[in-house]
Amino acid sequence: MSAVYVAPDDPVQRRLAVLWGDMLGVDRVGVDDNFFELGGSSLLAIHLMGRLKKEYAVELSVATLFEASTVRSLSRVIRSRQGPDPALARSADRGQARKGTRKRQRRTSDAAVE
Repeated sequence: MSAVYVAPDDPVQRRLAVLWGDMLGVDRVGVDDNFFELGGSSLLAIHLMGRLKKEYAVELSVATLFEASTVRSLSRVIRSRQGPDPALARSADRGQARKGTRKRQRRTSDAAVE
């Protein structure tokens, strides 16, 4: 391997490193390790892209892995194709719903006073 080991430092990188390690039989995959230099093939790339599409709900082709063949570069592609964090979107929705509930409560209490 030509890359010095650098540990994954975010959830997407860690997940990619685990997937690659499992698929390729490598104990420790770093962020700068190349999928194909670790023993990856086109067939494994097809399998990997299918798993990533399901896990991250992003559109990825096998060609993507040829263009972004390290954990670091592929994690960037995945994050760039994901929308905003779903947990943050749900939180914002709940906040808007609470805001609307408070307004309705105020109108109801104002009407009761009159």
